[in-house]
Amino acid sequence: DPEALEERVKFNNSEADFIEESLSDIPGLVSFHSRGNYILFDAGGTGKKGKEMVKYAEEHELIFRPNNPMYDSEGWFRITIGTKDENRMAIKVVRDFLTK
Repeated sequence: DPEALEERVKFNNSEADFIEESLSDIPGLVSFHSRGNYILFDAGGTGKKGKEMVKYAEEHELIFRPNNPMYDSEGWFRITIGTKDENRMAIKVVRDFLTK
């Protein structure tokens, strides 16, 4: 179903852009622009660890994925694009954790 696939790609891309833009003002958080189904982040510049972010998300009923430490940072985690509501919840959880 090429039309449904095209709609899903447009949705994912627009939501990825929205998530990245919504979190772009957090000092020390780096996002890696994506056209896939997830966005990779490095929160090392905030002083927080990716595994701590993942744990906090789980406590708020969201599943983020950790990444192994690399490039002298332990801040790596990723968020898979979900529904609009899930994505807004993810933004709130990231913002709450990294700015407290």
